[in-house]
Amino acid sequence: MRGRARTTGGAGPLLTWAASRTLVLLYVFKVFTLPGGLDVTTDVSVIYQGWFRTLAEGVFPADDVTWQYPPAAALAILSPALLTVTGLLDYAPAFSVLACAADALVLVLLLYASRAGSTARTGTHRRTPRRADTPEEARRDAPRGTVGADGTDGAARAADAAGSAADGSGNGTAGRRRSRAGAWLWIAGVPLLGPTVYARYDLMVTALAVAALLAAARHPRTAGALAGLGAMVKVWPALLLLGTPRSRTGRTVWTAALVTAAALTAGFALTMPHALDFLTAQGGRGTEVESVPALALHLARLLAGWEGTVELRYGSMEFIGPGVWLVSDAALALTVLGFGWLMLWRLRARTWTPGTLAHAAFAAVLVFTTTSRVLSPQYLVWLVGLAAVCLAVRAAGQALPAGLVLVATGLTLLEFPVGFSHVVGSDLTGVTLLLARNGLLVAATFLCCARLWRSTVPRGNRLRHGSGDEHADGAGSEGGGGDGTGSGDGGGTVADGRARPTGSGDELLTW
Repeated sequence: MRGRARTTGGAGPLLTWAASRTLVLLYVFKVFTLPGGLDVTTDVSVIYQGWFRTLAEGVFPADDVTWQYPPAAALAILSPALLTVTGLLDYAPAFSVLACAADALVLVLLLYASRAGSTARTGTHRRTPRRADTPEEARRDAPRGTVGADGTDGAARAADAAGSAADGSGNGTAGRRRSRAGAWLWIAGVPLLGPTVYARYDLMVTALAVAALLAAARHPRTAGALAGLGAMVKVWPALLLLGTPRSRTGRTVWTAALVTAAALTAGFALTMPHALDFLTAQGGRGTEVESVPALALHLARLLAGWEGTVELRYGSMEFIGPGVWLVSDAALALTVLGFGWLMLWRLRARTWTPGTLAHAAFAAVLVFTTTSRVLSPQYLVWLVGLAAVCLAVRAAGQALPAGLVLVATGLTLLEFPVGFSHVVGSDLTGVTLLLARNGLLVAATFLCCARLWRSTVPRGNRLRHGSGDEHADGAGSEGGGGDGTGSGDGGGTVADGRARPTGSGDELLTW
């Protein structure tokens, strides 16, 4: 009975995924059509396929203003050749099949992460007393006065051990907290974007980001390489590095990412002309009609008769008219302020757990998305992927921001492609849809950032015994062998409130 229930539970996500993705593919292949009359697949059949022909000749699309991507984006555009070479599929359907394969890969990774956490308890672990559920509980219950070799006291270490457990990271007790919530969020979120999600290469980039976050626990070099590759495909995966700890492991991730990005850039620059043109391609972009800052122009147009217009520029619909540059400059200023806050957080954070990496990445990409002049519909798949990882590793307090992103993803389908004519016209229906969707994203951003700060920065930013870098490195979060019991070779993890001697902390981090 128990085995049969376990099998059924495992089949549920896969069957639901298969049914929902079949429906998406039916829309992509135009068996069904959405209201609104927009064909969202022309980006692949016209733009991507045109890029494919140019890239296949060994050069980048130098005179095409719609090409604004790092050089490794060529790999995504050229990838359908893996299927078209057989002659069975043309470029557009081959691209959609590969996007579906990337979607399936993300699901497998999320299911594996939940399975790894849930089965960790079957190992042989030393019995330990009850672990505190929160860092505050651990600080309250832990005895004072015991100090480890790295200068942190028993209360501090117990708090970090509890933080790791609350995030659901590592093995043993903490691992039991993992669930399939992340997989289910992914299953539900992707089809809410409709056929657009299989008609853009963002799903492939999201797969790289999810793989990088989930690999970081045991394979930091692999995680760094994946993040570096993702950044060279579409820039934003570079934001994953913000949540790495200040430790040897963190330096390993950064080094692998930088080496990978540098090697790819050099390789493309030496072999394909115009590989670096993307660095200046964004300078002329204006404010896209779907972005958060664009709401000011929509409201001015709807309520005050502003005389601006909307035109197709740089591959998206942008506002043209008096005062648009003010909104664009304000958006840039908001982006700078947002990333300034993220850097301040990184400097002041002291409690680092495996969930911190995903939590910080989710916060950073939310900040980037909500302050940017451009917010294309496919950007939502980035957020769904990062939110799913947060739920999979139980990043502290991310259920509500993840839920807001899920609802915003559903509203995105209503504004594009279903109601896009209303958005372009700035009528009441279009503005209402944008206010609802963008309002949810802004709320998710503030909630995610606030909870990131509260879960990692001590009250009053109290530093424990010096600079706190050793503690920030994660020495007290997952010390020892990483089995969740505090019985690892290196020691340092506190399961029962008693500090144990440790080394420098770098060699103990297992996240």
